[in-house]
Order: sequence, then structure tokens, then C-alpha cells
Amino acid sequence: MTRMIFFACAYFLTCSACNISVHSNPLALSYYKGGIINYDKQDYRGAILDFNKAVDLDPNYEEAFAFRGIVKRALNNDSGALADFTLSINISANAFAYFNRGLTRASLRDYQGSKRDFTEVVFLEPNNSSAYYNRGTVYKMLGLNDSACLDFSKANKLGYKDAMLAIQNNCK
Repeated sequence: MTRMIFFACAYFLTCSACNISVHSNPLALSYYKGGIINYDKQDYRGAILDFNKAVDLDPNYEEAFAFRGIVKRALNNDSGALADFTLSINISANAFAYFNRGLTRASLRDYQGSKRDFTEVVFLEPNNSSAYYNRGTVYKMLGLNDSACLDFSKANKLGYKDAMLAIQNNCK
């Protein structure tokens, strides 16, 4: 089976969860912002410490759990990232955490779980081209070529830049 590459970058940079919003606990928000800054500086250990403090101060801080998951993925701790994305989703169903949990599950070869997560993203954000592309990639990994081609086509229609290449390489 051809190794497929999953793409997160475009979604990560444009998602609504990336925006720092007003938070009811100013100290938790301060640590959250510090975590984002440390992540941007590639100080992943510092980012983890800041996100830990944010969720200690506010155990329902879904964005802090989700971004801590992003940092854990950067540290190759996929099981820890999976747990954090799940905590974020349990607080509030959000496309950002579902998307990143889908990527994490795919990297752990849990393609059925990954497919379910990308399907949730498509439900929450029907115009998310990255979700269609990545779900198409998961379908391809599962041997569901017709479904893969449908998702690659939808991603292409929505403007995903690599979707046409996926169609050319995988769809007849």
C-alpha cells in the first residue's frame, strides 16, 4: 500500500481555535498565551509547562488541552496528544481537536478512529478542504478507493492544493 502523507498545516494556521480569545480566568489565559508563544519559539517543554498551568487553573479550558496536544505531537508523544485532544473534545466538540486527533490516530495506524474524527470535522465544518483530503487519505489506507476519490474531489473543489495530485495518482 502506498504511503500517504497527512497534511495539517493549512488547517492549523487558519482554524478558529488558533485565535486567542477572552477567557474568564485571566491567569489561565496568560499561561495559555505563554504556551502559544513558547510553542512558536519551539520551546516545547516551556509550552507544556504553561499549558499545564492553564488547565490546572481552568480544567475546562478546551483550547489549552488541544494546544497541549499539538505540543505533545511535536515531542512525538502521540498517546499523550491523543489523550489531550480527547479531553478537549469532551469539554466541547470542536473541529480543531477532532482534526488533530484524526491526524494522531492516523499516525498510530488507527484508521477507523481517524476516519470517524475527520467525518466529525466535515460535519462541523462542511467547507474544510483539509478534512476532506485527510479523510480521503484514510479511506485510501483502508482500501476504500471510491470513497477516497470522492473526498479528494471534494477537497479539490474546495481549493485544497494537493488534491488534484491525489486524484491523478489514485483515481481512475
